[in-house]
Amino acid sequence: MTASGDAPVHDPDDRDVDGEAGPLLELTGVRAAYGRIEVLHGVDLCVMPGTVVALLGPNGAGKTTTLKAAGGQMRPTAGCVHIAGRHVNGAKPDALVLVAFEETTKIIPQLIAKGIGPEDIQIYFVDGNLADYSQEKFDLTGVKGTLPVSGDPDPGFNDRLLEIDDSLKDFSYGPQSYDATMIIALAAIAADDDSGEAVGAEIINVTKEGTQCSTFEECAGMLEAGEDIDYEGASGPTDMNDTGSPASGTIGINLYDGNKYKQVDQVSGLVE
Repeated sequence: MTASGDAPVHDPDDRDVDGEAGPLLELTGVRAAYGRIEVLHGVDLCVMPGTVVALLGPNGAGKTTTLKAAGGQMRPTAGCVHIAGRHVNGAKPDALVLVAFEETTKIIPQLIAKGIGPEDIQIYFVDGNLADYSQEKFDLTGVKGTLPVSGDPDPGFNDRLLEIDDSLKDFSYGPQSYDATMIIALAAIAADDDSGEAVGAEIINVTKEGTQCSTFEECAGMLEAGEDIDYEGASGPTDMNDTGSPASGTIGINLYDGNKYKQVDQVSGLVE
């Protein structure tokens, strides 16, 4: 196996010479094995800032094992792994952010088996895996997760969704999806054209610097009268910056008790 790229193996004693940043990732003499079969026989690898390094080799050469050793999924039997100059071999994390979806049900038991489960360290979920895990055998008590929410929620909004589909159990991104549909429709009215290019050109404009409105009927009427609008919807202010990204938002902080979660706090702010 060889490492291909524009970063040579780096001498640890040469870090930060002439003000240059040291390696982001460095493996020195790393060995790893599956049982008695050694797969890595002293791998040296250095990834400098701004570089791309590729691992090349035939099947069984140790490419995947190298990545596992570098990422902490496999403990080397010898050698050193440094991330941004910090020795991380066998390091136990203070906390873990798990960005996943359905595979969370397979990852959590593995974390528990490795001694870094919910009882051992603080684990954080994101919107993709914040869900009801009542059918699972593990215990998520203490796990926290984040999810975009409305800054000033309408208590009747979910009831309106249930009128359309009474089987709904998860309302994540409901207000945001509703507002996205509204903004697209209002942008089409503002452009007097429903082509994608025309709608795209007006999306930002209908979300800021106009007269505030919150319903389709109200906003559409203002647009037809030639007035600039600032749509504020079910998710709260929808102002977008010049790149079309939200200029502000509210994130709900959720806490698991057992395998069910509930919102315990929220944080609002501007996106700089």
